[in-house]
Amino acid sequence: MDASGCFDREIHRLNSITCRRAGLPLSACSTNCLAMDQARHFVKTANGISEESYGNEENLRTFGEGQGKGNAGANWTMISSTALQTLSENTVGMNLQCPRGERRIIRHADMFVDDMNGGSTSEHASEDLETEIALLSQDAQVFAQTWESLIHITGGGLNLQKSFMWAMIWDRMSRKPKLLTKGEAGVGISVTHSETGTATELDAKEPSETERNLGIRTNPETTWDDEYTYRRGQSIKLAGQVASTTMTLIQAQHLLESIWLSKMTYPFPVTFLTEKQTKGIQVPFMQAIVPKLGFNRNMATEIRYGPLRYGGCDIAWLFTEQGIAAIKQFLGHIRAEDEIGMLMLILLDHLQLRAGTSWPILGNCTKEIPHLHKLRETPNDWILALRQFLSTCEGSMDVADAWVPELQREGDCFIMDALNDGSTSAADLTLANEVRMYKRVVTIADLVTIDGKTITAEGLDDSIAPSRLEFGPQGPPSDRALQTWRRLIRTKFASKLPHYTRHRNGFDLDKPLGQWNHQSERQIPYEWTYCPRTDTLHRSSFDDDGNIQFRIYKPKVYRTETYYRTESIAADYDFRGLPVEVFDFVEYVKIRSGIPVKADEAFTSTTTFEDHVQRLPDRLQRIIGRVSYSEDDLEEMAEKIQKGRIIFVSDGSMASGRGTSGYKIVDPSDPDFYIMGSAPCDSHPDCIQSFRAELSGILGEVILSGEIVRYLQKTERTAPITTYCDNTSALQVLEEEETKPGIRCKLGPDYDIITELRANIAAYNLHLKPRHVKGHQDRDKSYEELPFEAQMNCDCDEAAGAHMRCPPEGLEPQPTAPFFPSSKAGLRIDGKLITSNLGKHVRLKREGTKLRQRIISKEGWIDSDFDKVDWTSMEIALKKLGRTRFQTRVIQFQHRWLPLGRQQNRIDSERSKLCPICKEAEETQSHFLRCTHRSCQANLIVQLAVFHRSLQKKKILGAIWTQIKQRILYELGQVPTCPACPSPKDGDRIGRHIQLAVIDQANIGWINFLRGRISVHWGRAQGIYYSEAFPDSKTLTAQTFQTATISGTWTVFHGMWEHRNNVLHDKIANVNIDGMNKRITQLYRNPGEYVRPSSLCLFEAFSQDECISLHPAIKQTWLQTIYLAIKTKHGDLKCLDDDSQTNITDFF
Repeated sequence: MDASGCFDREIHRLNSITCRRAGLPLSACSTNCLAMDQARHFVKTANGISEESYGNEENLRTFGEGQGKGNAGANWTMISSTALQTLSENTVGMNLQCPRGERRIIRHADMFVDDMNGGSTSEHASEDLETEIALLSQDAQVFAQTWESLIHITGGGLNLQKSFMWAMIWDRMSRKPKLLTKGEAGVGISVTHSETGTATELDAKEPSETERNLGIRTNPETTWDDEYTYRRGQSIKLAGQVASTTMTLIQAQHLLESIWLSKMTYPFPVTFLTEKQTKGIQVPFMQAIVPKLGFNRNMATEIRYGPLRYGGCDIAWLFTEQGIAAIKQFLGHIRAEDEIGMLMLILLDHLQLRAGTSWPILGNCTKEIPHLHKLRETPNDWILALRQFLSTCEGSMDVADAWVPELQREGDCFIMDALNDGSTSAADLTLANEVRMYKRVVTIADLVTIDGKTITAEGLDDSIAPSRLEFGPQGPPSDRALQTWRRLIRTKFASKLPHYTRHRNGFDLDKPLGQWNHQSERQIPYEWTYCPRTDTLHRSSFDDDGNIQFRIYKPKVYRTETYYRTESIAADYDFRGLPVEVFDFVEYVKIRSGIPVKADEAFTSTTTFEDHVQRLPDRLQRIIGRVSYSEDDLEEMAEKIQKGRIIFVSDGSMASGRGTSGYKIVDPSDPDFYIMGSAPCDSHPDCIQSFRAELSGILGEVILSGEIVRYLQKTERTAPITTYCDNTSALQVLEEEETKPGIRCKLGPDYDIITELRANIAAYNLHLKPRHVKGHQDRDKSYEELPFEAQMNCDCDEAAGAHMRCPPEGLEPQPTAPFFPSSKAGLRIDGKLITSNLGKHVRLKREGTKLRQRIISKEGWIDSDFDKVDWTSMEIALKKLGRTRFQTRVIQFQHRWLPLGRQQNRIDSERSKLCPICKEAEETQSHFLRCTHRSCQANLIVQLAVFHRSLQKKKILGAIWTQIKQRILYELGQVPTCPACPSPKDGDRIGRHIQLAVIDQANIGWINFLRGRISVHWGRAQGIYYSEAFPDSKTLTAQTFQTATISGTWTVFHGMWEHRNNVLHDKIANVNIDGMNKRITQLYRNPGEYVRPSSLCLFEAFSQDECISLHPAIKQTWLQTIYLAIKTKHGDLKCLDDDSQTNITDFF
């Protein structure tokens, strides 16, 4: 319903009342009213300001806050909020609840400025559908008229011509959930205008008819054809504008990511377009924008949409972006525990009941549920669309509050699990599920007699079980469906029966069911049930008004026999009661076969704290880890924890995608009284950060101290406990009581462990006082000179490092984090919990898998060869390049898409396909690297010298460089023999890794080395050297070496590409060759005076005469590198004893 006026017609005094109600001071309200009462309004046009004015007169009052006034929006928020509250108090809203009725929301309306969407659900259950529709129409009429009156009171009014309604009424006779058409429903709403008294009939829409709602075109039947058509039209229009416009690479990138992508993805959190539809939206624009980005529009889609990690262009694929938006929407609202999250859980519960499985439907998204939805078909439900998308990326959801019906007795099983075993067709499963939904049963226990031996005749016909669950709309099953139901039930549960057995006699089970589980809930309210907790019998019946009531029978012993006698009537029913059969003796009853419950196992109290810890969930035991303590000291430790006489100190360690933590609970006044612990920090290798390892250490000491206090039954809140940590972000988590409102903060990195930490601090009633301590102070001072808290930090750092180097058995860091129920929901991909960068991991799994398969196919690899490449370092190197032409060329080089002679000739036959340098061979991707022309060979030597110089800054080992250089030269045909594979001595860890690097690189390919696809063992060999020679360096690591090596290989390629283009386009015509030769002669006289030792390799590549005889373009490249080397050492060019050298132009 659309308001035709909101802040334009606000009544000032009404504004003041609502603002005062919200806490605005009286003086501010009075000032605003007086100002608006006395204001005079002039009209301003292009011709000037009017001389006449208008304002409040004695008989004419003006409303509205005026144009450009800052408080108009806030005032309307106050007024509309009050109006919505009044609406909710006086009308019937939408009552939405889960099958069990435990989750319930009464939602009246959603409003955005002047647009309001609201509704009513039927509160009048009736067997007669027409009567129920008539009563629903009355409630909806009251709702619409009330809102019209409220908007009129504010000074505005409803635009009834723009308002409309949908009647969503289920067809009770349909075998599948189906909405009645507006003609079948016959619902009409007439709204009377409060000012004119004119009645207007609201436009009734069909359930399939689409309307625009906050920029999204939707309808109750959730068909998205109109939304698809609109977005495709937008994309085609923008593509036409792009095709006719000249733009730079940066402009094209901005247009793609900030304009087009924003337009297309705006509705994605709520839509579920098919992949075919999203492709139809995307392809027209891609054909226009891809050439502007520097790529061929015919480039393989795997490369175009592949992630940077594998050398893809990293352009967003809309279907993947829609799925990511849905995942974030689901996780954010479930974690926020807001109304939208509650609605999602309600919908999930109904789908779980319709699926009838023993496992959460979002917990296993790759398993087909044909009777609910086939993964290859278009879903008609948001949750099912989310499940379908998760199945495409091997994903699943952990939902703490997800409901799954319980098994009720020994031998019980879920009916649909038994039927969906792979031997039953999808059609038969669908028919059987229709019968099950109509009969309102879930497990086989709902169909059998109380003794568990026979499926009743009622369980095989079309009778309805009196289930306490709300199963939703389901029409009567057909004869064919009933026949299928009986056949499948007999096949799966009663296969030993003679073939002539009639269903009217029931079916004897192959395996009778055993005793009832008194921990599970009954789905069906049996007439007689026994409560083992109170030793009472309950009998269900109906009162005169048709409402169910429960009579309680208490035990009486007569001659050693236990009888039960009625005592009272109960309003509530214990759904955990155990169904029984009884002998009825009018005044007394007796259970037929004795008390139907096994005796509980004797509870064994823990005798030691170690036993107590062993009873904790495995995830908490792993966070506590290995602990050194004495049982005799626990009482004293608990006392000191309660009084805050101890301190917490912790630290974390991270390396190679693994994390560990160390912590210490110590008394500062008695340093020898402490508990020391170390534990793994389980996490996905790509998600682990030092922040998580630090939080894991704090969480470990919180859980351990909390369990000590709980073990000794001390429940009071502790005094403040000083908690030291060297990570300021981790301490900030302790200082904040909770995350900010909204869903965005619920999707941040390591949200799960943050919420778990806060939940445990509250659960154990601890009071922490965070304090920062500078880490690794022992690097500058001796341990004895450090403050006490710094010493403790060093101890924790050593404990975490020792656990990393040599983890105890069973406590090795695992590649997936545990799911913490306090985080409410989590995403898994390949079974591993994703705790940060959700979108990146989904894209990597979906689009990365496609690119991975393409690379393996093109390179002739196997899966193990692909995994030998250091893709993470290559991704870092590509990101450092940024969105530049250089990055574009590198991606083209990696995937053999360089615009060389052969490719150019295919596009334009007039272009030569010969190499522009040797002019003999066809210029292919291979020839470009292996051209035997002298200038190409010399250029390669220069580029390798430049490469060597860059790696010498990273202290590269000579053995590593020798292997790299010689094997590249051999691969490119510059040397005749390949060097032998190194054979390390026993105990030579560096040599062993060099050997593995050479072997792996041979499988990967040395041409791929130039493409940046290098073995991980190069970095490991260099990393061992760094740890021995530079143990305290933060910049010399295996990761930085790998990144520098990959960047250097691309520099070699870039030099070869520039040389090729300089020759092709004759860019050396104006080069001062004599000046360059003169400069070369000067530099060769005393190289050590001009450059650092790490740059002398540039002079070792050629003699002076060889350098002078080089191709001019190569000489220019060589001199540019020397220029940079001189500037690096001296800061200027004065060492050359020239008058002029201030820039590179003069240098030449």
